[in-house]
Amino acid sequence: MQEALQSLQAIQEKIALVQQRIDQQKKEIDELLVEKEILAEQLKKSEDEKATQHATMADLEAQVQVLKLAKSLSDEDETKKAELKKMISSMIKEVDKCLAVVNVN
Repeated sequence: MQEALQSLQAIQEKIALVQQRIDQQKKEIDELLVEKEILAEQLKKSEDEKATQHATMADLEAQVQVLKLAKSLSDEDETKKAELKKMISSMIKEVDKCLAVVNVN
């Protein structure tokens, strides 16, 4: 009878150990889920910053083109200047449309 009690106690101890491991694993899972959420937020923030930087870069590239065209205007006659101004305005409108699309996304 005493052997049965000892065996029962050994089983109960093993069950207690298993329960402790389960509790520990649950705690680790909860911590990992919190960490996952934090990392997901950081990733989204980084992606948003990347999109903003791409939009800024596109805007700056367009400004460079406009400046190059404006520089060439100084050497051209009035007819060519008017044509180039129209072209510049058209490019600026296109860049603004692109930026609007990027900002929506």
